[in-house]
Amino acid sequence: MIKAKLLILCFLTFQFVWVHGQSENSRFSISPHIGLGVLLPGSQKATEGNERMNYMWRFYNIGYTTNNQGQKSFNFKTTNRIGVNLNYRLSQSIDLSLGGTRINYVSAYNPSLNFDFQGQHVQAFIDDFNYLSLNFGVKYRAYNLYYVFQGNFIPNVNGFYERRTSKQASNNVASGEYTNESGTGLKFNTLVSNDLKYGLYFGIGQEMFLDGNTEFELGFSFALQPLYTEEIGFYRGGSLIGRNRNNRLINGIFVGIKQSFNFRKKEKRPKPIKKKEPKVKVNEDSFEIGEREVRIGEDLVMDEIQFEQSSSELDYFSQQSLNSIYAFLLRYPKSKIEISGHTSSEGDRGANIELSEIRAEACKDYLISKGINGRRIRTIGLGPDRPISRKEEELNRRVEVKILSME
Repeated sequence: MIKAKLLILCFLTFQFVWVHGQSENSRFSISPHIGLGVLLPGSQKATEGNERMNYMWRFYNIGYTTNNQGQKSFNFKTTNRIGVNLNYRLSQSIDLSLGGTRINYVSAYNPSLNFDFQGQHVQAFIDDFNYLSLNFGVKYRAYNLYYVFQGNFIPNVNGFYERRTSKQASNNVASGEYTNESGTGLKFNTLVSNDLKYGLYFGIGQEMFLDGNTEFELGFSFALQPLYTEEIGFYRGGSLIGRNRNNRLINGIFVGIKQSFNFRKKEKRPKPIKKKEPKVKVNEDSFEIGEREVRIGEDLVMDEIQFEQSSSELDYFSQQSLNSIYAFLLRYPKSKIEISGHTSSEGDRGANIELSEIRAEACKDYLISKGINGRRIRTIGLGPDRPISRKEEELNRRVEVKILSME
């Protein structure tokens, strides 16, 4: 448990230090990720009698455990995944990734047969195994979400496997006999063990913070066949009273955090000329951008920033308008803003949303080139979804600015 806390602390510390020293918009990036999840139960069939193994929905096991030889120890295990991906941005909405993930699964089954083993009442049988997965995938961004599809190669899925009972320790075997002195208990027998090599992963996620590099993801990992099939015999007083056939899967649902770090070196940008300014009060109700007043959270249409159809190029007048935003950011050095891009309704909606994102990024890049820290600027592309004119489409090809915070 202490190791897990230290791992999370190191991960968050490292991402904070790295993100505050990186430039943006690199095509190459590296993204460590961690997550917790739960293993999904496999199919179960009673071939004899009515006894069953009841699946317990839990993502961890903590406490003392005992193996079938009576050895006891304290352990803490979770269903988790941790890994790293190397990413290449193919376009504004598509990334390719190559990476590796170490996955650990914990599953618990409560037998319907009540019995004692090694002086303890058996509460559950707990399986714990882990493996390395090498993956290649595609990430697609659409509006405010992204979608991940990966193919996984699994070189050693049977490499590390443990079975324990509640109040139990590691046994390092996939099958075993858990019966007490009176002959009451369970016997496990592996019938088919599949040498799994391939799996799939689907995920959906969203950016979490202003820097745009930290992501929250919900994913589903699965293989195309069971890891193994086993037969479980239920015994009372030495006599067989039931038999089950179970398929054990490596299918799981995970929630996780991913942090992307850019490879590109920081570019040398001109530093803004520091001028002695009077102390600025940030408890005002409204603030000036150019010659217009705007409140926090209020959208301000930058009328002078106009684009030709299907273009994201900034002309002279657009740059002059952005200079007023630059002056505002310079005057209020702790302020953060959002730049939203908009398009007309002409053409494909998906292409328009992508174009609006590029237009917003073009404005952000201009401000960064003048020395503004990119972490103070969030961009979003809304495409044709918020028109301001139904008759004059050129007015919809615009940029809006919103003050997010002043502190």
